[in-house]
Amino acid sequence: MPIRKAETGEAARIHALVSETIDQCYVGHYTPKIVDSFHKFHDFDSIMSDIIAEKCYIFGENGEILGTVTADGAHVRRLFVSPRAQGKGVGKELLFFAESAAYAGGETFCEVDSSVPAESFYRRLGYTLREECEDDFYGENVRWKVFEYALPRRR
Repeated sequence: MPIRKAETGEAARIHALVSETIDQCYVGHYTPKIVDSFHKFHDFDSIMSDIIAEKCYIFGENGEILGTVTADGAHVRRLFVSPRAQGKGVGKELLFFAESAAYAGGETFCEVDSSVPAESFYRRLGYTLREECEDDFYGENVRWKVFEYALPRRR
């Protein structure tokens, strides 16, 4: 399986992948201010922090990083797949990896804060809506959904 812990020297490449995915997938779903807030939330420093904490993983093939996920106990965060690799099972493999890590750590469920473009992905994989949230970001109202899945997953 081409999933492994990210290394500090890969932070810039992971940040570039996350930024490219936000730019290509979030525009049209969110205002420019909100897209910018996603960039700020997933900045280089937060990615580096997750790598140092050994919670950031990458899916790579032939030296290319195609996706990333932060597995933080029951919380699956920063699951991004390069637009070039979407629809090819990369996101599913990263999600299943994070779920397995959570289960191995004693968790009984996984939860994700989903962006609008990712909602159907999580629903297809059996996640159910736990909560609808909203907050003010940079003077604009933003809504998102929290999905959860009971572990263990049966493939």
